[in-house]
Amino acid sequence: MNYYYKYKFKSEILEKNTDKIVDPASISKLYIAIYCLKKFSYQELSSNFLSLEAMIYKRNSYGTVRLQEEDVDREFSMKTLLEYMIADSCNIATGVLVKSISPGKINQFIKDELHLYDSTILDRNNPSQNITSINDLSSAIEKAILKEDYLEEKNREYLIKTLGLKRRRSELCEKLSSLYPKYKYYYKCGLTLTGLRRELVIFGDERKIDGYFILFQEIQKRVLVPEENNQKIVRNKFYDILCKDYMHTSKVKRFLCKKYTEIDFKRNTDKLLKELNGKIS
Repeated sequence: MNYYYKYKFKSEILEKNTDKIVDPASISKLYIAIYCLKKFSYQELSSNFLSLEAMIYKRNSYGTVRLQEEDVDREFSMKTLLEYMIADSCNIATGVLVKSISPGKINQFIKDELHLYDSTILDRNNPSQNITSINDLSSAIEKAILKEDYLEEKNREYLIKTLGLKRRRSELCEKLSSLYPKYKYYYKCGLTLTGLRRELVIFGDERKIDGYFILFQEIQKRVLVPEENNQKIVRNKFYDILCKDYMHTSKVKRFLCKKYTEIDFKRNTDKLLKELNGKIS
């Protein structure tokens, strides 16, 4: 069984107890997640889970991260955090952190796993301290990553750069495919949950986004074939068809914008998949 954790991003972020507006456009959701864990209590985050006033992104959108049942109560190490972030195209859902770490473990998590109390940004003795510089926060997180022994030396600098989404998607896909083979089918074809979701955000409806995930799952099962079969899908061709050409045709807009039930959506994916397979082959 999959758990669906949804979180909503506002179009701006307001620092608690201040009038200062911080522009988060260049910050990954990992930074925002740590920001929120620092600035707001577990109770505040969880009680406002579907509409976090403190959370911000470029535009209003929904996001979904799916965890297996056995993962829900696990403790997150820095390695696990990075893996989930990378699996979702370098975007970590705050919902994963909030729902996976008990209230008593949040401070210990930041202290032991992220080692951020070594910086002047997060002060263990002054938990109400305001974060005044996003760049400083990013720098502190980068320092924490550098301290992690599990990362090979040659990969550390690269991962730090990709955390801020500074590299082109194609480079990121190729590199992460080799570093994290378990996700190779996402990256090999240039397909990630976040990438596909972002294309659907323009429709602005949570149910449509859930439907798109169902479509993604069906495509993954039927189109992404095992490598040992010596059948390869050209990443750019597939991506162009699905995320560019198809998303701008009235037919697919009608297909995705109808408020299908989950069963209806699964039934209707067959029609689109046949056309996709025909164009790819």
